[in-house]
Amino acid sequence: MCSGIGENISVTVSSETASLKGLTVNYMQSPVGIESGSIRFEWQMDYNVIGERQIVYRIQVYTEDNSPVWDSGRGEESI
Repeated sequence: MCSGIGENISVTVSSETASLKGLTVNYMQSPVGIESGSIRFEWQMDYNVIGERQIVYRIQVYTEDNSPVWDSGRGEESI
């Protein structure tokens, strides 16, 4: 399990052989006040095993007091 924390972004990766890097929301590392209809999440996976790839993702957004705001659900496609 790998975790990374940015100024306004917290990330958890459920893998012992991969980690996230380059996480942005609408091309920003610390977004504030983004309209809900125009959200674009991007990330890069850093793998420690040759041939490993991402096949499932789930994005969850919370407020600073840990209240849920949005959940993408389980995405079962390679990105």
